Amino acid sequence: MSALFGTFVGHFQIPDSPGNTPSFIVNGVSEFDSAKIDETQLEQNHFAVLFYRKATPEYGVQVAAYARYSSLAFRPDPLPDLLFNGIAQRVDRSSIATGLQADARYALTPSHTLRGGLLFGADRTSVQATSSVLPAADGVQTSEQPFDVIDNTGKTGFTYSVYRPGRVAAPALGDAQRGPPARRV
Repeated sequence: MSALFGTFVGHFQIPDSPGNTPSFIVNGVSEFDSAKIDETQLEQNHFAVLFYRKATPEYGVQVAAYARYSSLAFRPDPLPDLLFNGIAQRVDRSSIATGLQADARYALTPSHTLRGGLLFGADRTSVQATSSVLPAADGVQTSEQPFDVIDNTGKTGFTYSVYRPGRVAAPALGDAQRGPPARRV
């Protein structure tokens, strides 16, 4: 039996773009130093695999179960994002995947072995996004008051299969398979 674990957590500061001029007005504010924008992102990935294997000359079995969790969280700097882009979007994404894979073999006779296996996996992904936006019509800002647009979605997917590999022997090359004899000129 074996186990494998891993993890990663990363905190990122999004780089600024100094020297930019705001394109919009938000609640009476029309100026901001673009070198002082403070946006961050947090990424996390964690996984675990548990593995069992047993083999004898007559039979063999191996089973592996796994789980993975990943997330991403983006945090905007709302006022400058609205001033420069007309939108400030906070996003949280996450995904959790679990699964099981099993393989087995059994020697029916000294020259015949039965093999097979199965795989099952499930993955759930979700996104929560809140976007603060400025009202506009025909590309022109119509109000200084931002409003929120909320979009929460999720999807679940499954993967599954059952398999039994077969063995195909290549035929021996005979005269009929070699092609026509070479011609002498």
